[in-house]
Amino acid sequence: MLESRGRRVGLNVRRCHDRQLSLDVKSGETFPVEQGSGRSWTITLAASKSRDLTFRMGMFRVGTTVGQVTFTPTPRYDLTPDEYNDVVERAALRATQN
Repeated sequence: MLESRGRRVGLNVRRCHDRQLSLDVKSGETFPVEQGSGRSWTITLAASKSRDLTFRMGMFRVGTTVGQVTFTPTPRYDLTPDEYNDVVERAALRATQN
């Protein structure tokens, strides 16, 4: 049951463009986290003809705990996809340390 919910969330994120045409969703990879799994996306919003806003969103599941990490890069401060996935993985690790 939990796996099917995770798939539904992924499908809903990928379909954001269907509900908001100014959004572009690029699916990142699924990656393992300790005792669970994670997934990341890059979401770009066309704010105007000349300006885009980019968000990185990562989600993880550890047992029944679900978490989300959102990052808004700037031209000066950004992370590579691997660096961002590492941040999501660290958040998931902290979720196991309750």
